[in-house]
Amino acid sequence: MIGSGEAVLFSNRSLCFHYRREGQMAMMDALIAQRVRPDWPKACYRLGAAFMLLENYKEDFGAFENGLRMDPINVEMKKTHGEAVDCLRKSRFGGDLGFESFWSGML
Repeated sequence: MIGSGEAVLFSNRSLCFHYRREGQMAMMDALIAQRVRPDWPKACYRLGAAFMLLENYKEDFGAFENGLRMDPINVEMKKTHGEAVDCLRKSRFGGDLGFESFWSGML
């Protein structure tokens, strides 16, 4: 069984895969880190970064949202969340989900 200490290992390995542009592997390790430590904002950040690399902006946005709920003053999380919002707006998902109309009054 994986302990909470291993979440750091999987998080760091996710970052390594991210740098190597291996999105699927980065996502898998970030998911493990998040499942092991669901209350850890960094795991959400790593997951969001992996989804962004994979251009899965809907999931990317959700991961950063979760991270900001845990750590609302995290500057880097806010920055990447904003990038996720921009990417989601520009993607085909934004229009399909009514994203523009929902968020236009919130941003």
